[in-house]
Amino acid sequence: TGIDGVSNSIVEFQGKMYVAYGQYTSPHSYLACWNDTVWTPVTMFNNSDANITGQISKILDMVEYQGELYVAGDFDSIGGIAAHCIAKYDGATWRTVGNASFQGAGSYTPQVYRLAIYNGELYATGTFDTVNSIDCKSIARWNGSQWQAPNTIFPSSVIVQGACVYNQELYMGVMYPSTHICEIVKYNTISMQTIGTLYGSVVSPGVLRSFGEKLYLGGYFSSINSIENMHNFAVWNGFSWSPFGDGPTNDTALADMDACETDKELAIK
Repeated sequence: TGIDGVSNSIVEFQGKMYVAYGQYTSPHSYLACWNDTVWTPVTMFNNSDANITGQISKILDMVEYQGELYVAGDFDSIGGIAAHCIAKYDGATWRTVGNASFQGAGSYTPQVYRLAIYNGELYATGTFDTVNSIDCKSIARWNGSQWQAPNTIFPSSVIVQGACVYNQELYMGVMYPSTHICEIVKYNTISMQTIGTLYGSVVSPGVLRSFGEKLYLGGYFSSINSIENMHNFAVWNGFSWSPFGDGPTNDTALADMDACETDKELAIK
């Protein structure tokens, strides 16, 4: 009969489909798995776990790394253990990820929005200035045993919403709260480079997806750099941005997407 809520993230792990979702009708968020026959609950959050009174704790992203399921989001505990914004699960037991403690990012509650595996390491992006007192400005890397800052960090507090590996580089959607500027940057372990600035009545780089030989961007925006009529969708071919498809005409409608290389299709939401 499905799930009674709205899913935030879906990932395959150990032959099952894990779904993180939240409900509007009850102050709970859940993680459940589907084995192609039945649903099995994995864990549940309630408001006592929230970082802000009245805010529902939630999982925002999941990825398999080194044989375990890593989950990230806005929570202080999961599966009966204290874990701040990130934890890992081996199919039976929850554990912390280096006893991570995310702090800072101005007035924003520390959260991890996206996880990406790049250069053999797990990258966590979101809203934070430090991890375990390491200055990392909303992007940190986990090598399986310890947290480290990337070799190049942002100059100020930022919000990193999207993260995706494309052409052996890590692409990120970055918001600068102090200036309200949103950019797409790429990182190659040596340097960061801005490849696009977003414009529109409402601007937010929501999600990045690599599909085929191109990189796709969905979010809130009407143009990138000097290219108009994007309508929340854009494609990067490694050298330049361009619109794709007709797209929605409402620039305040958030665009999201998922790529499935098996079926060779890109799903737009």
